[in-house]
Amino acid sequence: MGGERGVGAVFFSGCPMHCVYCQNYSVSQECRGIEIGEERLAEIFVELTAAGAVALDLVSATQFAPTVRNSLDLARKSGVTIPIVWNSNGYERIETLDYMAASVDIFLPDLKYVNEEYGRKYSAVADYFQVAAAAIRRMVEIKGAVKFGADGLLKSGVLVRHLVLPGHRHDSMAAVSWLWENFGNAVAVSLMRQYIPAGQAKKIPALNRKITTFEYMSVVDHARRLGFEHGYIQGKNSAAADLIPNFDGSGVSKANL
Repeated sequence: MGGERGVGAVFFSGCPMHCVYCQNYSVSQECRGIEIGEERLAEIFVELTAAGAVALDLVSATQFAPTVRNSLDLARKSGVTIPIVWNSNGYERIETLDYMAASVDIFLPDLKYVNEEYGRKYSAVADYFQVAAAAIRRMVEIKGAVKFGADGLLKSGVLVRHLVLPGHRHDSMAAVSWLWENFGNAVAVSLMRQYIPAGQAKKIPALNRKITTFEYMSVVDHARRLGFEHGYIQGKNSAAADLIPNFDGSGVSKANL
């Protein structure tokens, strides 16, 4: 999605979900971060754009939706024109999506599970698929089919992300099937191979390992057989601890906080 120059990612503290394997555990559940205001957030958006980002990737911003929308308005007035990506866990209220619709160009939701048991066991929610399915459907209604620029980069639409978990390839294939049956090539899919035991997952035997090539390629091959034309896959080296950001606040200037 970000091409050679990459996207400007802004992480927000305190994800509403509590996934035991979250690779960003320190910021999503321990709420590590630095408090800033709307104007400083808008400045960060402008700075990332000036640095060459091809899009602004807003990671787990749901709980700060009013602040983010106001900051995006300020950034637009300052000349920011690159696509805005709403990067979320998929467990979204329809009202939130409608509220952010005019401010967002690309919805980037997770579709973590189809089996609701996994949502209860690993993310502390009883109705993950029910809520995420409705949210993704609304995202597609808002943005329509995916649109790419002349540079081949995604400019508008819905890119659904799915992390393949160890021992759960059949649920992964069910998630991919559901997306195809409901949206076909109107959506793009990102099948992620980057799972490593993180957070509390090291204490859970079923999750305390990386996925195998067989597990991952089973899901990729299934998507190909279905007919997906717009998608992203990852290499084996994506499952590496040194690729996880260090949330120590060094990426946020303390000037004008």
